[in-house]
Amino acid sequence: MEPGFILAQRYLIIRKLGVGATAIVYKAEDSKLKRFVTIKRLKPALNDDQDFVKRFKAEALAVACISHINVGMVYDVYEEPGLYCIIMEYIEGRTLKELIERDGPFTESRIINYSMQILAGLKAAHTQHVIHRDIKPENIMVTNDDVLKIRDFGMAKVPTNSTIVLTGHVAGSVYYFSPEQAKGRMVTESSDLYALGIIMFEMATNCLPFESDNPISIAIQHINEPIPDVRDFNSKISPELVNVISKATQKSTGLRYQEADQMISDLDLLVKTIPSAPIRKSRIDMMQTILMKKAEVNSIIKQSKEKAKEKTRKKRTKFLAILSGCMLSFCIATIICLWPRLWSNIGLTCSRLWPTIGLASSNKKLINVPNLIGQTFEEASISAKENSFKIKQIAEKETTKVKAGTVLEQYPSINTAVSSNSVIEVTMAKSPQKLDASVPDVVGLKTADAQQIIEEAGFFCTVEREFNDYIEIGNVIAQDPVGNAKSKKWNVVELTVSLGKENPYIVMPNLEDLTLEQAENTLKAYQLRLGQVVEEESYKDKGVVISQDLLPNSNVDPDIAINLTVSSGVKPRLNIVEDKSDGGMFFEIENFLENITKDLSAKKVIDLENIRALAELKKDEVYNNFVLAELEHATAIEQTDKAQAILDAIQQNESSSKEDIKDAQKILDDNQDNIKKTKKVLDKSQDALDKANDNLIQAEEKLLDAIEKFEASQNSQNETLLANSQNVQDSQNEMRLANSIFNSNVSNNNFSSLISPTDCYTKFYTINLPDTLKQDAERLTYHVIIIFKTNDGDVTLLDKTIIKNQFPKTVELTGSGSGTLYIYFDSLQWWKEEYSFS
Repeated sequence: MEPGFILAQRYLIIRKLGVGATAIVYKAEDSKLKRFVTIKRLKPALNDDQDFVKRFKAEALAVACISHINVGMVYDVYEEPGLYCIIMEYIEGRTLKELIERDGPFTESRIINYSMQILAGLKAAHTQHVIHRDIKPENIMVTNDDVLKIRDFGMAKVPTNSTIVLTGHVAGSVYYFSPEQAKGRMVTESSDLYALGIIMFEMATNCLPFESDNPISIAIQHINEPIPDVRDFNSKISPELVNVISKATQKSTGLRYQEADQMISDLDLLVKTIPSAPIRKSRIDMMQTILMKKAEVNSIIKQSKEKAKEKTRKKRTKFLAILSGCMLSFCIATIICLWPRLWSNIGLTCSRLWPTIGLASSNKKLINVPNLIGQTFEEASISAKENSFKIKQIAEKETTKVKAGTVLEQYPSINTAVSSNSVIEVTMAKSPQKLDASVPDVVGLKTADAQQIIEEAGFFCTVEREFNDYIEIGNVIAQDPVGNAKSKKWNVVELTVSLGKENPYIVMPNLEDLTLEQAENTLKAYQLRLGQVVEEESYKDKGVVISQDLLPNSNVDPDIAINLTVSSGVKPRLNIVEDKSDGGMFFEIENFLENITKDLSAKKVIDLENIRALAELKKDEVYNNFVLAELEHATAIEQTDKAQAILDAIQQNESSSKEDIKDAQKILDDNQDNIKKTKKVLDKSQDALDKANDNLIQAEEKLLDAIEKFEASQNSQNETLLANSQNVQDSQNEMRLANSIFNSNVSNNNFSSLISPTDCYTKFYTINLPDTLKQDAERLTYHVIIIFKTNDGDVTLLDKTIIKNQFPKTVELTGSGSGTLYIYFDSLQWWKEEYSFS
């Protein structure tokens, strides 16, 4: 649109005011109402983007609901194919940012004056359930008569050095972001009040609390760093005003102002201590909604034009020129504020104007709206009827300001002049839910300490983790509900815990006992590559992985190839060779079993909770070797019998030489030695079998013990999920420990004893699925590993596959002492934290 273009046969484009990220702004003249307006046009390049079009319209609808002197008004909306425009109030003046740069730091009275006006505008917006989300000095205009107006509601911003867009379409200026906005979480009324607190800091100091070339760094500081003390920059600011700024900029929403009225009350108290402060009220009394006759409005417009022409024509003294300008400004401001209410029937868009506004007839009586606040609905109905009004309840709201069952809010507001028989909408007060416990404040504590404190206070606890460049790993960043808030016993307190700096690792998977093909596929899944493969004789099946050059659960450089050793198959323990080259025959017994218990510990039992199955497996393995030893012994005896038969045949054959007889005798002697050797092996295998039987009996006793304890704990504890889970874990822990000790004894050929722990503890731990993994719609399960690292070594506390829809998953971890907990998803380390079993 160029100067001279007429929009909607009504608005004459005068000039372009500026170009933003999503819109072009023009100054125009309304030919019907003879006033200047601002036209905001969506950029043509965005016309096909339905998301931008929707947000563009949303701004008009949002502001159209708000009627307040401290909010820039929307007059109309124009739409045709390829052209989307909002017709808005034209505001002459400067932005608050320009004034801060020119005059800052402000005096305390000026800070309070401006803050009260901004709060009045925000209160009007919040009453209509509109949250600005981008309160900043650039979006606040200051007119020539020092009236502040909030503008640019709901417009999305593109990333620049001062504006970033976060997940969930949360946009705003990073310098004024609330912590919850910086995290991409839901914003509330207190988010706008946080931004105002930052603006007050800037007005008081002429600088921002956090500055950096990197917007992400600033957002992180808003989340983690306290706002600096205003008096470090400006010692003239009173402690009372510093306290207001400090409360408005609290990190925790629970410690912050919850609504504009609370902040206004504190500033009102502060005004009383500063007699010299010329605080400008929101001028609601001056700007009451009054219906005027059309002739009266036209008369005002005509007088305004005549005064302007007279000023130009006569060129009077400077004093008179200034006086005329002031009169013109006053008239225009009056027209702008009053005209929309008069002409709502000619297409001016406002979704919630006064219920009975329209063209006023000369015989229509205007009545001031009575004060219904604090009255019951019945009392309010009587008062409304006595004053020729109707009443309608539209909502209920929890509060402690007024008595439950009485009017908390009304619309239109008190003393607004409207037509008789208009409807007054009221919001009734109701008592807040009774809360019977105070949530402990654990922000800054170690996770384990925080969980213990919360559980002791009678609450459940879940943990959400975030990477953070500033907060030490394992420390609590935030909590919900906030510290000292009231809540029901056994409600859940959500902790946000620091993961430290983002630095994921690849964890080496356990490849032993997999086939070579399975191992290679596993490496690919973990984004690792296969290196050299060496074959080695083993009692394991051919092609099964015997060992890997990097230990399971160790951190792995993804560029390193993983070398494997696989089994070439079982080497025969008895090799019978028949040699007929010299016409003779002999048998050779080769490679007897050297150590039948050598490979007992090589078997990896997946189900660690079934001790009896493990013990039986070990017993079967020993028994198999025992049978093999018996076979070898029998073979040796059989070969001895054959050797004796050959010797007898040779002795009977008189033609045989003495050398043949000597050789046969030697074979017989050798076989006798083999019989002795195999008998020793057989005895050793029998001993091993006896020990395995003893060990199985001990394992069964241990299992029965654990089952008895589990049943006893079920009978003695209440039926809550927490107690049942704890008891199950106690039993499982004992079974795991018995298995671990048994497995260790088997590896060391030590079957003499099983030792019970006395210093292990069980604690609940909640695993949350990281947001980046949640977004993978194709994944249904995740492999989760939890490793506890101490000075005594590393212990794997959890190694299992968890279904995606089971997250957040609460598990029980059993261990002792203090150390570091490492949590892995599909071999990637997602966080670690200091942890204590005590």
